[in-house]
Amino acid sequence: MTQPTGADAGHDAPMVAGTIVARNYLPQARVLAESYQAHHPGHRFVTLLVDGDERDAHGAHAVQGAGDIIALADLAVPPLQLHRMAGMYTVLELSTALKPAFLQALLRDAPAALYLDPDMQVFGALHDAFDGALSHGISLTPHVVDPMPRDGLEPGEDRIRHSGIFNLGFIAVAAQARPFLQWWHERLETDAVVDLPNALFTDQRWIDWVPALYGAKVLRDTGLNVAYWNLHERPLSVRNGIVHAGDRPLRLLHLSGYEPSQPWQLSKHASRAPRVRLTHSAVLAELCDQYAAALERHGWNDRARDYGWATTAGGVALDPLVRWAVRRSMLKAATGADSLPPDPFAQSDETGDAFTEWLDSPAPGPWGVPVGRWALSFWEADPGVQAHFPRLDLDDAANYQDWLTRFEPAVRRRADAGLPPSPPPTLPLPSTQRETGGWNLVGYATSAHGVGEAARRVRMGLERAGLAHHAVALPLADDPLQHQRPRTPNDRLRFRDSIYCVNADMLPHSLARLEHHHRVRDDARRVGLWFWELATMPTHFADALRTLEQVWVASEFTAEAVQSLQPDIPVRVITLPLPLRGQPTPYTRASLGLPEEFLFVVNCDFNSVPDRKNPLGAVTAFRRAFPTPGTAHLVVKTVNAERSPAHHDRLRRAAEGRCDITLIDEVWPATEVAALHELADCYVSLHRSEGFGLNIADAMEAATPVIATGYSGNMRFCDSSSTYLVPYTLVPVGPGQEPYDADAEWAEPNLDIAADMMRHIATHPAEAAAMGAHARQHVRAVLSVEAACDDMKAVLHGRLAPDGAVTWW
Repeated sequence: MTQPTGADAGHDAPMVAGTIVARNYLPQARVLAESYQAHHPGHRFVTLLVDGDERDAHGAHAVQGAGDIIALADLAVPPLQLHRMAGMYTVLELSTALKPAFLQALLRDAPAALYLDPDMQVFGALHDAFDGALSHGISLTPHVVDPMPRDGLEPGEDRIRHSGIFNLGFIAVAAQARPFLQWWHERLETDAVVDLPNALFTDQRWIDWVPALYGAKVLRDTGLNVAYWNLHERPLSVRNGIVHAGDRPLRLLHLSGYEPSQPWQLSKHASRAPRVRLTHSAVLAELCDQYAAALERHGWNDRARDYGWATTAGGVALDPLVRWAVRRSMLKAATGADSLPPDPFAQSDETGDAFTEWLDSPAPGPWGVPVGRWALSFWEADPGVQAHFPRLDLDDAANYQDWLTRFEPAVRRRADAGLPPSPPPTLPLPSTQRETGGWNLVGYATSAHGVGEAARRVRMGLERAGLAHHAVALPLADDPLQHQRPRTPNDRLRFRDSIYCVNADMLPHSLARLEHHHRVRDDARRVGLWFWELATMPTHFADALRTLEQVWVASEFTAEAVQSLQPDIPVRVITLPLPLRGQPTPYTRASLGLPEEFLFVVNCDFNSVPDRKNPLGAVTAFRRAFPTPGTAHLVVKTVNAERSPAHHDRLRRAAEGRCDITLIDEVWPATEVAALHELADCYVSLHRSEGFGLNIADAMEAATPVIATGYSGNMRFCDSSSTYLVPYTLVPVGPGQEPYDADAEWAEPNLDIAADMMRHIATHPAEAAAMGAHARQHVRAVLSVEAACDDMKAVLHGRLAPDGAVTWW
């Protein structure tokens, strides 16, 4: 595909264009500079390197290929002001906040200047941008030029309302716009943040004021600023070898959020249901591939990773809490309610680091009891913390400060940021006595997720064992379906001792919210029920482990992972009782919208690391087993696809063109999920690793034949007599699979053998049904409520000693 150069001999004025980047975005700046200068011979192109210095602009180590390089020192902004902005803004926010000052600098030597975002590529001349600036002072492009469809796809009107009518990846100004630039700069000194509830989105929302206050030329050409938010109204096509966006030649493509490492996705900013996908347009896909190749040619693989303003001169990491402390002080100082913060990047003297000390100095607050600035940021950042310390006055302030010294995530957060430990409280703290004749059962008792189901099953065992207990409910954020229980659990601790059905990552937070807030004594006993899906656990979970006197796990696989962290703490495998079905489900395939062919079912949650659950492997194996439709049908039932749109898009692409593969991403009631497992002819789990495998066990209890990877926690109740076990090879997890370490291992199931099993089961249904019947007997024996009762009695059924304490196991 070719494009016209767009050279225009009528424009001889020395126009200038530029962009703003940190070092990690230099490859994008080089691609932009190259494409801009190809269509604007004689124009100067300038890159502001926000974490650069004089050495980047001149000399042997000067940055090459991005036009002329300038640094912050070249802007007409006082150094202390720049340092405070760098201290309170992220790299995105700082880069956008400096835009007015950058344009002012470009106008020193040119009658008009054009700013372009670095993730753009120029395909034609942009002279109309300069013309509009010279005639109106300012040229702008709107996000869209046609009314947006209300089709439930994204981005929708709400996204545009939040981010602004105009896209500030493109703005041209002339000398007469200097008053506007000064007005804009004054607001961006403190308000170039992403804060949608307060109607702020970097530099962009401010431009909604411009047509009323200053006037502007609005460029509506559909070939300009073409991006994922407007491609639906200007589809790409090739006419006579030239790419068009709608009816106009493509001149400026804005690949906001495009990642060469994820070539199947147009933008990382695309939401759960993007209106435009790369699979929709071969022209767009080719342009993205060409852009990825250009980035690689300009150093993408060797780009810088570190940001120059990431830490203060004293070594404190500028994380969101520290940045907010700086900005909060800046905002209050504007009204006289606080003083300005010290320079975060000033070198320390013999008296110490002024900025680090300032972070723990009292922050003016609404209750009259001063709390440190960092501590106030931590409180303001977490609604859960605010709920447990609603007013930072008197006892709440003292309790909160004491809590910060004990709450492991807060302690680790400060240590990771290079801050000293939180200072102790100055007020005395009360203590509370609690009953010692039973156990608090703490968990996500009303959640539809696996952690909630685990808590409910532990309760089954406690009730069968006759052990006194008190259920304490924890909220689980963003749970789309809360189970309605006839007995609503309390949210207060009754007993001294507790069983926490809470995983390692959330245990410190739960302890802090319940035990510290309720002043539980230090001699309280704690048991934790943990799930973990890999053979090794990250070492930072050892802190949580040390708060427990015993850990319960549901499989030997998880036991080994937990025990490796702390050999001295007992780890016991306990039985999670399996609820038994009574009558067959009243649902039918028709009532659930399921096909009537031989039915394979996959069921997983995109919140649970999609590559670990591996629904893509099941689709691949099914396609190998049945190259053409007609023999069987695969239903992949998921939830929370909107949390992982890239993985969901890969799954959609894998299923494209097959009428016998159905993807369902919906929240179903538990009764319908159970019916899905029961109505299937075969349940498939080609997981790479599992902590336990609740869905596998449920399918086996329904007498549904199961194909499963023969690895990890499901081997607690799976064997070759009850399950079609798929062999595997252990492979590194690799990057991008948080919370798992990249160098950990998981299984790669053999998809060819899985495909053979699918084919065999579909052609030998009687044999498969017999396997399913045996699986029901097997799993009912292994995961019986009686076994759970015995396990829990063995460790919890103590007798009261004379001093009133519960005798421990």
